[in-house]
Amino acid sequence: MSVFLMQIQSLKNCIQPLSVQKNFEFSDLRYPLPVQYLRLSRKLEIAYVDEGKGGETILFVHGLGSYIPSWAKLIPLLKPYYRCIALDLPCYGKSSKGLFPISIKFYAEVLLNFLQKLNLGPVHLCGHSMGGQIAMHFTYRYPQFVKDLILVAPAGFENFSAADRLWYNRNITALTINFTAASQIRKNIELNFYRMPPDAEQMIRDRILLRNSSEFSFYCRAVSYCILSMIEQPVRHLIPHISHKTHIIFGENDYLIPNTYLSTKSTVSVALEGKNLFPNATLKILSECGHFVMFEKPQEVAQFILESLNL
Repeated sequence: MSVFLMQIQSLKNCIQPLSVQKNFEFSDLRYPLPVQYLRLSRKLEIAYVDEGKGGETILFVHGLGSYIPSWAKLIPLLKPYYRCIALDLPCYGKSSKGLFPISIKFYAEVLLNFLQKLNLGPVHLCGHSMGGQIAMHFTYRYPQFVKDLILVAPAGFENFSAADRLWYNRNITALTINFTAASQIRKNIELNFYRMPPDAEQMIRDRILLRNSSEFSFYCRAVSYCILSMIEQPVRHLIPHISHKTHIIFGENDYLIPNTYLSTKSTVSVALEGKNLFPNATLKILSECGHFVMFEKPQEVAQFILESLNL
């Protein structure tokens, strides 16, 4: 699923003790755009960026383990035409950490509260990977808040068996995520790309440094809960009931969807299956491109979005 999808390269074999060093906190993360904060409740504050002055708004939802900078290359290309808002989900990036009831449903409710607080809607809702699954769930539950649905290498198109669920339960836990070796973190992030661009190195550095954060355990818990929720709260059966115009884009060389440990299908076949479930959807496949589509080929993704929304 997204940039830091701990997929899933023998996590049990890459546990190592963490070195002792000065804590690097989530608040120390450097973002390429000015960050604002919106308090949704006493315990939950959402970090977000708000760029552009267009009459319509695109709301960007990041994927598993990711954060606002995942959209850093795309937003500058779209903000001359649209107001672009991207948020950090709870327990990610600069948003609040805590023992929240992490799930796809919970994150959809956070989006609803966020939109209501900012008096936004309907918006063009754009989700990457896990963010795509959240966006589909949100659109089904709160259709009046969505104008168009934009899915960038979305999770949620696949079916998972009981054996698949058992595999995830055994291999992906907060503990294994917490103690993933730096070398394995690099491999996990490199899996998101067909050819990893040099500026993605910052994501690797951030992820390694955050292991020493005082809030890192909340992040690890959230990632593990998110993976289980993506399996336990599927959206595939909801897709035929989503009547909104839906615009889907995948990289042909996506090494994370489908999970190569559990499926023999190709990314293109999964993308086509998903697209055909929607009543009103278009699909674009980018060659020589991996899972992190909007970071690897931002110009092509921006062009796809602009053309799609102007149909």
